[in-house]
Amino acid sequence: NDQTKVNQTKIKQTKSEPKIQLIKRLDQDKVLQESPFNWQYNEKYSLSVRVMNQTIQCFINSTLIIDVQDDEAPLLHGAMGLGVTQGHLRCNVLSIRPLV
Repeated sequence: NDQTKVNQTKIKQTKSEPKIQLIKRLDQDKVLQESPFNWQYNEKYSLSVRVMNQTIQCFINSTLIIDVQDDEAPLLHGAMGLGVTQGHLRCNVLSIRPLV
């Protein structure tokens, strides 16, 4: 049974502790950075991620929440995911496009 290994960076919100995490997945998950964020139930948020070389920035409602430099084996290709530890996630629009 051959398993394909997916290298990805994902954003995860946790309910037990109000925070957002930027997680890099290679052989195992590594939290690149986390920041406090008080998620509100049934509230709509605009989440955007900007990646320029090894710099990853995450914004919620246009406010910079995470700003990290990934110099250790940066993922220059791969996937992006959204994760929730408890509850649910609803996404109206998801788009990935190059920065111009």
